[in-house]
Amino acid sequence: MALGDLDNDGDLDVFIANNEADKVLFNDGNGTFTDSGQSLGSSSSLDINLGDLDGDGDLDGITAGIDSRVWLNDGKGNFSSSQIINCCIAITLGDLDNDGDLDAYGGSNGANTIFINDGKGHFTSQYYSNNDTFSIALGDLDNDGDLDALEGNVHGSDDLIQLNTGGGNFVFRSGLSANTVCRAASLNDFDGDGDLDAFLANSGSNKIWINSGVARFIDTGLALGSSYTFDIGIGDLDGDGDLDIFTGNSGANKVWINNTQIKFSTPPQNQVVQGVLYDITLEIAAPAGTNLDVTSHTMPSWINFDATNLSLTGRASAIDIIYDHLVAINVDDGVNTTVLSYNIDVLENTIPQITSTPTTSVQAGTNYQYQVTVTDDSNYDIQAVTIPSWLNFDTESSLLSGTPSSTDVGVHSASIKVTDEIQSVEQNFTIEVTSPPPPPTTQKQSKSSGGGSMFWLLLPVAFLFSIRSKQ
Repeated sequence: MALGDLDNDGDLDVFIANNEADKVLFNDGNGTFTDSGQSLGSSSSLDINLGDLDGDGDLDGITAGIDSRVWLNDGKGNFSSSQIINCCIAITLGDLDNDGDLDAYGGSNGANTIFINDGKGHFTSQYYSNNDTFSIALGDLDNDGDLDALEGNVHGSDDLIQLNTGGGNFVFRSGLSANTVCRAASLNDFDGDGDLDAFLANSGSNKIWINSGVARFIDTGLALGSSYTFDIGIGDLDGDGDLDIFTGNSGANKVWINNTQIKFSTPPQNQVVQGVLYDITLEIAAPAGTNLDVTSHTMPSWINFDATNLSLTGRASAIDIIYDHLVAINVDDGVNTTVLSYNIDVLENTIPQITSTPTTSVQAGTNYQYQVTVTDDSNYDIQAVTIPSWLNFDTESSLLSGTPSSTDVGVHSASIKVTDEIQSVEQNFTIEVTSPPPPPTTQKQSKSSGGGSMFWLLLPVAFLFSIRSKQ
């Protein structure tokens, strides 16, 4: 059964999947339902999902069962069969290929099937996995922006995490050990850390698996009930801001109240560069006066956990880059045990880079300065390996400075070295100290030059005088 506004009058109507023909009931707005008179299909339907399959703004339907079909709505709650897709026991709608329309994930007693929608309500099938799946939940489990799947399986099979690699193509991620029949699966953030956790309704005890954030799931160890659970409802039943669970069982139905008062008060550091020391202290929030007993649940091999002061220390190596590193602790408050978890991503160490260009000449008596700049993905040390005596290198500011004298004229070698916790790089260069230009000189006139000038001035006069005297 599924609820939705099938006739676009603003209230919720009902689409019922039956053992025989499916039915549509219209709501008069006061909670009174009337059979629309439609008999949809003729064989057993086991599941029904509603959504706008053809992009016309109303709710269509897709059923799973012996007579699995796509039912398109005319906008007034009248449905017509547009495609037979016989395949499934359970079916769930979601945009699996990120193209803006609703696709379908079908679970079967055999091959599970992905149905890709062309946007007009016509589906193309692609077989995916050979599992006995009775329940499917979709959600972004690894925080990469697409919908992944949780398959609730039967016949003692593990429930499976299937990751979407894009375009509606799925790959197996991990199995959640169950060895029971799972009739209902749900993905919700039960521990309030921003990622989707898993609730599995089983033929024995129901289970909660906590997601570390990258689709790595940890069994909380909680065993909720012992009856055969057929269906579940999730919501904040006690108004405290977290999600509680209602289970519909073969025996008495149950309400399970969530207690998320114990949690990380600040998110732990979830990245570290290979070779760099990972050194943190976990901070756990709990009600005042609560005595907590903390033990390790799951730790990476390169991490040392001190449960007394809640410290984690260690260095990851290059081989750790390709793996997910799950950290999980058990927190016992004397009544319940809470599993807190997160994932550490080990990043590849990149070689430091000196991005500045040195000044390579200076005049004697003039101040020289070179500001060294560095880029790196972790902490680093910087030092001057070789510098002339007239220079000083400040490791705090990375400034190389000094004033050469006239006796330092010539070419001087210099080397700056940067080292992170794994790799190092050097910048080698030369600095030429040049002599200052000579001071300008002032020339004085001599008496002889002055007399010479007078001679040339007097010569024409003397020559003229000489001519006239002969006349």
